[in-house]
Amino acid sequence: MPKKYVLRNKIVKERLKELGGDQVIEVCKIILSKRLKKANEFEIAEKMKLKVNKVRAILYKLHAKKVVTYTRKRDKRKGWYIYIWSLKPRDIVKFAMNETYNEIRAIEREIREYKEGKEFYICEDCGVRVRLIEAMKQMFTCNYCGEPLKKEDTESKIKQAEARIRNLESQLYKLKKLMKEV
Repeated sequence: MPKKYVLRNKIVKERLKELGGDQVIEVCKIILSKRLKKANEFEIAEKMKLKVNKVRAILYKLHAKKVVTYTRKRDKRKGWYIYIWSLKPRDIVKFAMNETYNEIRAIEREIREYKEGKEFYICEDCGVRVRLIEAMKQMFTCNYCGEPLKKEDTESKIKQAEARIRNLESQLYKLKKLMKEV
């Protein structure tokens, strides 16, 4: 599989969108479309018809997640620094794998809370979820809308969470296969 097709993977796209929407994917596409897989923020801004500051914000998000890297060069005419951004397809897949893995861990923590017998109460109107102690302090009424809190069905929540984990583990398996291809 050619490396530029990494962005066609549904799971990878989904994870990148979570980071900042379609614009994040577009930035990655622009960098990958370059022959040397490098582009400066001005080129990206021009192609996307966005302000440079908006592109920089996207690039900083990607950099924080270790999806893109940069080198800094001084413009000889103006004396300013120009940042040349680069991207490796493996880093995109690695990012998607890490995000998927982190989501699995978060769901596992949630399941442990349910299994430890912690009771939760939920407001069906606004979706606020609180522990038993908080519900008691609030007299079993929602602090936001005043509606009564109802005890959350932990068994169905555990089953839903376990199903989500199975789905995410399947995604992780697919990402591992993709990693071998790039």
